[in-house]
Amino acid sequence: ASKQELALKQWSDIANKLRTSKAKPPQYFEARYGMATVNQLMKKNDAALQIAKSTMALHPDCGGPAIKQKFVDLVKELGG
Repeated sequence: ASKQELALKQWSDIANKLRTSKAKPPQYFEARYGMATVNQLMKKNDAALQIAKSTMALHPDCGGPAIKQKFVDLVKELGG
């Protein structure tokens, strides 16, 4: 597996472990952002955009203004 694939698996594992928390901790949103950016690095922009948009749709505050801005910027960068 490539370094990107390993990174994606690690971010996914973190997000999945935190997914069941009723109040999502900031690490959940960092993990989702990590998943999106790794997909972008792997030239899987559709997947990156889907992760970012679905996270923002389900959790409009995205765990706080700093991480929310990262998601907003990523969606713009991906043309979403």
